[in-house]
Amino acid sequence: MTLELLEFLHVLAQTESVTGAATRLRISTPKSSRLLQKAREIFRDDLFVRHGKALVPTAFMKTLRPRLAQAIGSWEHLFENAVFRPETYEKTVRVCAMDSALATVLAPAMLEIRRRAPGVRFEVVQLDRDLLTMLANGRIHIGIAPRAMVHSSSIMQQMLYASQYVYVVRPGHPLALRVEAGEKMTRDAIEAFPALRINTLLDDESWLMPSPREQGAITMPYMLGAPRIIRESDMVLRMTGRLALEYVRSGELVALPTPWVRPGIERALYWHQRTDSDPGLQWIRSMIRSFGVKISDEEAVRRIFSTSPRFLAKEIDEF
Repeated sequence: MTLELLEFLHVLAQTESVTGAATRLRISTPKSSRLLQKAREIFRDDLFVRHGKALVPTAFMKTLRPRLAQAIGSWEHLFENAVFRPETYEKTVRVCAMDSALATVLAPAMLEIRRRAPGVRFEVVQLDRDLLTMLANGRIHIGIAPRAMVHSSSIMQQMLYASQYVYVVRPGHPLALRVEAGEKMTRDAIEAFPALRINTLLDDESWLMPSPREQGAITMPYMLGAPRIIRESDMVLRMTGRLALEYVRSGELVALPTPWVRPGIERALYWHQRTDSDPGLQWIRSMIRSFGVKISDEEAVRRIFSTSPRFLAKEIDEF
């Protein structure tokens, strides 16, 4: 059993497609098929059976699925015969990340790492364009930034997650009331309201540029300050699925059932090659990554609307 195989099964369970899993993991479809065959041999179960165009998990796979994310984040057993021990590891780890990644991935990862390795301390700084220099001179150990933002032979990277966006408004917003009344949600309807736009200056999301009618009434670089503005206004905000899921579950915001916006920029972990073989930092990166793959933005959006079956049943206009 390898980490690659665990991650493949985890993604395949989400996509229900060998091709979809291959695309998500950036591997070839033949390799994806070989990984599935290898997993079937290891577990002595079909794991997935075809139902129409989808691969549906078997009863055994359904019992295995909840443990996959935990297993991905628990591979510190690789160091059992090495000097490294999480419980005795002491280090101040400096991480550079944008606030949305901090809220959805880094924060829960740091708590779990601290639980297992109390001697680890974290210093988190705001992401900026000096990421390459900060990694090179040792000012930070790990960066979380848009994928392919850094181009250097000395900088290592690994995909963390891909963004998927959803529109949110306050409870009682005119758009939310119209959806509840059975009206279709259209782009014209959304653009009739002022937009709150998040601009980090680092995301090359030109395909997400607003139309003239959707220019931001407020533009700012901080996502975590946005929900309060949305709750106290009639503005519309586009945020990532996994962050929106928390606010929708708590009842603070309402998600609009619009056609999904094209997937956003992929986020990646970055580190300098000189720390690549450091057992402690290897473990910390693996823990952060386990929270990155725990739930995709696409899956989060599905969960948001699965709590509102009447929304899913509505016919939605294409943008």
